[in-house]
Parts: sequence; structure tokens; C-alpha cells
Amino acid sequence: MDELESILGRDGLSRDPAGVLVLAPASSDALENLTRLVSEGRLRLSFEDAPPSPAARLTLRRLDRVFDIDADNLTALVEPGVTHAALGDALAQLDLYWPVAPLPGHAIVADSFLSGLALGRSGRFPDLRHWVLGAGLIAGGGLRIPAGGGTIKNSAGYDLTRAGAGAGGMTGIPATLRLRLKPQPAARRGVTIALPGEGDAAAVLALAQDELEIVERLSFAGTATIPAAARLRIAGRTTEVDRLALVVQSRFRIDGSNPEPAALGVCAAATALVIWNSGPETGRRIAAELARRSGPDDISFVWLPQQRRGFATGADPDSLAALVKAAGGDPITADSGFGGLPISDRLAPAVRTLAPTCRAP
Repeated sequence: MDELESILGRDGLSRDPAGVLVLAPASSDALENLTRLVSEGRLRLSFEDAPPSPAARLTLRRLDRVFDIDADNLTALVEPGVTHAALGDALAQLDLYWPVAPLPGHAIVADSFLSGLALGRSGRFPDLRHWVLGAGLIAGGGLRIPAGGGTIKNSAGYDLTRAGAGAGGMTGIPATLRLRLKPQPAARRGVTIALPGEGDAAAVLALAQDELEIVERLSFAGTATIPAAARLRIAGRTTEVDRLALVVQSRFRIDGSNPEPAALGVCAAATALVIWNSGPETGRRIAAELARRSGPDDISFVWLPQQRRGFATGADPDSLAALVKAAGGDPITADSGFGGLPISDRLAPAVRTLAPTCRAP
């Protein structure tokens, strides 16, 4: 314990309510020294909230500096413990933003990077990995690995950075992250579209796929008491946003009774998450079938065309997986927990963000 205090200082050592030792390094040197202790077999670390004994829980929340914002190249160099809120405030002063939407409960950038569970606010690039250009990783024995670069064209080790997103620290613990930014859009608009017809969901998906440059997100929801609806969020130049809004209004029925994105909340009955891979045509078929079934079965889903991946929630994982498979998809997980975690604990925030479902009528 004395050695840990000499590395971290008193402010870097604490215990959570369950008595688990929590280590919070405030510098990359301290993080490097911790990984040396791990390599020597003198310390076990975990990012889990309830790590297996005798592991200590590592948090990067004290590594919270924003080193540099390059407005010309649209990048920012930050420590992984910076909060999404603080990063957003710093970027807003330069009319920039990091187009990644964190999960509820993911307060710091490290939470998003290590879990890989976040959504890019971009129809063309919905994956978090696209928005992290580089990372300063610290691996076993204190080995420092510079991965990626300041721009896409200067990004040696970019694939290692992408591999680190969602790896939970297995490829190295991030000491710094180089983020890819976007200018603040001149206009942003959201609309809820009613889907009374069987082919309406596929038509909305086709329109969104044609307009990926300005579509930030598309999600679907519906229950036995709330008709199926699509929520489309668009952002970009004012003329482009207004143009697409007029197209949507001319082709579809706008549901004015449910105008806010928060109206698509999470169903208490949702206990299963199914993820599937599919090509564009198969994805549209699955989306249309899920939209048709979403009312009576409390099924909800979001499909990411560029990523060729979909997420669906419901009460029964077997029926969800069977439905996706029957429509030609490849369900890659179907259980009452994700990664061994129960939905009531760690999965619920992911379900709320990835696949908004119903709210109380």
C-alpha cells in the first residue's frame, strides 16, 4: 500500500462502498508505474465496477486534461479522463464538436473508448472508431505505444487505435487520445415520422441511406399502445437541412404528438439485446419486419447501414434472434445479458442508447 501511495498520492487511493480498492493515476508516469507492478505480478487491475478479488479497480478520471485543439485540422489531443461535458464546452468555444454520443453513465471519454459502446452522430460514420485518430497506449511493463497520428493521412498504427476501442484495455491503456472533430452544423433538426404502412420503414431507411452526409441518427420504436414511428435527426448546412426536411414532409406523415427524441424512452419489459450483421438489402428487410412487429411485441431496433449492423431489444432473446435469422440476418448475440452482464445493471444504458423503445402511455 505504501508503494501505491508513493505512485498515486493519497488522492489517488480510495475504496468504494463495497470495499474494493480504487486506483486513480493523475499522470501517464503513474499509469506506467502501475502497469510495471502488474507485469511483475504484484498487482491486478480491472476496469470493472466489481472486479474479481483481489484485483483493484482502475479509473482514469484524474487524467482529465485537454492538451490541444487544432481547429485547422479538426483534431483534439486529450487525456482519456476528460468528461464528455468538459470536452464539449472546450470545443464549443471554437464552434467544434466531437460527434460521439456517450451512453448514459459514461461520463468520461475513456468509458466510451474502452467499452466501444457509443454512437457516432453521423449516418456515414456511426462507429466510435472513426472518430479516434490516435492513442498513446501504455501496455504491460510500462511499454509506451504511440498509435495513429494527427490526421487520417498521417496515422501510422491507426488500426491499433481502432482495435483498442472496445478492447477494455487489452491492447494497452490509453494515456492520451487524438480525437477527430467536426465543425458545429449551422442547423440541426429532428422529426418523428409515423409508419402506418408496411413499407414505410424501408422507405425511411432508403431515404436516410441516400442522405448519410447530413443524417446524424435514425431509430425506430413502437409498442402495443404507441404506433410504430421513426425518429430522424439531421444536421448540416441550413439549406441542406431545410431541403431534406421538406422531402420528409412531402413523403411521410409527421407525428406531431411525439416530437421530442426523449419521448422514445426504454421499456421495462426489454430484457434481451440482439445484434446482427447484414448487407443493405437484408438490413432493410429485417428493419421492415421489426417495424411491423414492434407494436404487438414491444420490439425496438436501430440499424446502421454503413456499419452493416443492427441492434434490437425485446423481452425474448430467442424469438428476436429467430425473427432476425428468418429475415436473412446473422444474429451474433442473443441472450439476457451482454458480455456476461445482466441487462438490469450494465446493459440497460446500452439498450437505452442503441435501441430506444417504448415509454409509459
